[in-house]
Amino acid sequence: MKTIRAFVALNLPLEIIQQAAEVQAELRQAADAAGLRVAWVPAANMHVTLKFLGSIPEEGAQAIADLLRERLAGRPALALDVRGVGAFPERGRPRVLWLGVQSEQDAVAALAADIDGGGRGHRLRRARDRPL
Repeated sequence: MKTIRAFVALNLPLEIIQQAAEVQAELRQAADAAGLRVAWVPAANMHVTLKFLGSIPEEGAQAIADLLRERLAGRPALALDVRGVGAFPERGRPRVLWLGVQSEQDAVAALAADIDGGGRGHRLRRARDRPL
């Protein structure tokens, strides 16, 4: 059985991607000046991960997409602002740099909860039960 590494993500509006790319350019200059080797994500691949699913059977991806399409139908677009920057792991040699996003009335958190399906029949679970 072939598996894929899967996650549920929110595509970002062009304005947010442009802001993120500007921050990335500044960080790239600092990393280059410090002699750090960093693999940078192309701006077109920037997103907000809402749920990491881990390795799932490839044939299950369409079923998950269908479930989410049904669960999230009719949701309005989110207004987002870039807020904060960080890394994980926090200490030592970070592997991931991140930019935070903020939405009105915690709309991103509410969307993530709806994706998880809390209180509804089908819950999306991570492949391994570990904190993100």
